[in-house]
Amino acid sequence: MVQDSSGGFGHTLTRLGIASAIALGAVASGMLLSRSGRRLLGEVWQGRQRTTIEDRVLDALWSDDRVGRRRIDVVELADGTVRLTGAVRDEAEHDRVIEIVKAVKGVHGIDAQIQIVPRQSRSALRHA
Repeated sequence: MVQDSSGGFGHTLTRLGIASAIALGAVASGMLLSRSGRRLLGEVWQGRQRTTIEDRVLDALWSDDRVGRRRIDVVELADGTVRLTGAVRDEAEHDRVIEIVKAVKGVHGIDAQIQIVPRQSRSALRHA
């Protein structure tokens, strides 16, 4: 396999092989139908590996009926401190995200950079 100093062709083939194997298993198990399955495949393609605490936080958020569909990203800054970025629709959802993350084992601090972006009504969208 040919590989340059940036990872190049060989690195791309490796990622493609891993992503293909995961996708094949995911299709067989139905995992691609889930948000977490699609996100996992995307992260493998990007070469991103999450820490144990990041995984725990995302699992807790994704399993919540209220905020599980919001696009919130989690990055562990230091041992037990996580940064949350993304958007929710209102203050109640913001508070719910914080409540969920505080309850995750291993989380000792939260840097919440979550925006509140209200949902536009359908009539406002039609007139825009």
